[in-house]
Amino acid sequence: MKKILLNTLFKKEIAEFHKTEKELIWKIKNIEKNAEKQIEEVKRNSAIAERIFNLFDDAEIIGIEENKFEKVYVFKKQKGSSLDIFLCSQTYQAINGLPRILTTINYKKRDGIDQKNIKIDDIQTVDIDLGNGSILMKYLIKLAKAQKVSSITGWLSSVDQNHFDRSEHYYEKFEFDVKFNNDRSEGSIKLDIL
Repeated sequence: MKKILLNTLFKKEIAEFHKTEKELIWKIKNIEKNAEKQIEEVKRNSAIAERIFNLFDDAEIIGIEENKFEKVYVFKKQKGSSLDIFLCSQTYQAINGLPRILTTINYKKRDGIDQKNIKIDDIQTVDIDLGNGSILMKYLIKLAKAQKVSSITGWLSSVDQNHFDRSEHYYEKFEFDVKFNNDRSEGSIKLDIL
């Protein structure tokens, strides 16, 4: 009898209460789903960082960027005259499959002043047109400036002659001076930093 009386007298209020209750339950479920997604993202990201340090215990993570496909961790490994920059992500996991720029820092005296130069030994982007090369170069230039390097140089090998046009565009995008020999079979690049 009480139930019938309450449903009759407070029908509108009870319906409103049930509607609000359902909305709150729906919101709580959405919050739980979003929290689960964020937890999974944190787990994936920590797994990437762990993988970096398993590959190179002396690595230093220097940035997180996004190529056209996914988030990538940028890290450097610097030992002696070697300065190497790598990308690691869900896609790029194995040591031989990491996009990278391998360089050597050369020290020399010019006019009695110590100067540092970075020579690019190799660039391996793994995939073309995802932005990996641009991310790597951006960080190389940033590190060169921080380390007061006077220039970044490199050699365009005849082995890469089939994609010199793409290489030329890539380096010029970062304001490198690109020069080829007369038959365009090899060349050099240079970016003055200081």
